[in-house]
Amino acid sequence: MNRHIDPREGHLPTEIYGPEYYASHCGPFPYERSAYWLAFFAKTAEELVRSLRPKRVFDAGCALGLLVEAFWDRGVEAYGRDISRFAIGNVRSDLRQYCQVGSIADPVPGKYDLVT
Repeated sequence: MNRHIDPREGHLPTEIYGPEYYASHCGPFPYERSAYWLAFFAKTAEELVRSLRPKRVFDAGCALGLLVEAFWDRGVEAYGRDISRFAIGNVRSDLRQYCQVGSIADPVPGKYDLVT
């Protein structure tokens, strides 16, 4: 895992992207498992599946895994990686095995039809 310390904060990136970040730094609504975000990612996944027809997707910086979840719910094999332990810890429990803590700067094994 990337052990880079953010010089602005003196914290590891995994510490910067915790509960406070997701509650207040991602737009007008807290970034959490809510009707707003579930609908947003459902619509996003539906459009990507309709237009690109991917079979296997990798979501770089997947956060809470909501897009990964939306793909799986539509029959598309999806995986994700995010630097935030907090975020990955909040991925839907049945899909947590498909999301990992780590840097997107590290190699991504496998082949994918789509990287988001």
